[in-house]
Amino acid sequence: MTFTAVGSGQFGQAGLTTVSVTTHSVGNFILCEAGDQIGSTALATALSSSNATWTLLGSSFAGTTNASSCQIFLGQDTAVSTATLTATFSGSSTTPFIVGREFSTTAGFSAVTFDKQGHIDSGGTNTWASLTPANNGSLYWGFAENAGSASEGSTSGYVY
Repeated sequence: MTFTAVGSGQFGQAGLTTVSVTTHSVGNFILCEAGDQIGSTALATALSSSNATWTLLGSSFAGTTNASSCQIFLGQDTAVSTATLTATFSGSSTTPFIVGREFSTTAGFSAVTFDKQGHIDSGGTNTWASLTPANNGSLYWGFAENAGSASEGSTSGYVY
């Protein structure tokens, strides 16, 4: 199975609970992270849009070193359109964010499964969480907030 990033890049917005999302092909999928970035542990409990069906993946993460929260969602494209994507939170979200990326796969959406997750809860690190995939050809997607000068990685066997 191979994965291909679709569209012109990640979409997203800090400071809002809604963003515009454009889907490109029925059957593609979107990985999306929604959360609260500073000083709150309000959890994103659901995503909704008229062009995708959304499912919560994995477990929630609430930072201890850095008070923040995040959830990962999987969206299956159900229509080719631009729509408003809305995040619902468990409490008062002071600095919400929504970011995501659309992908296609040669095996079709029914073959997409969630394997595992990791997180970073520290400042000053430039290393992604170490994960060992269950199978070759797995998709490793992540989002990081950076106030400095982030750059793509260079690990052999990965596409950035």
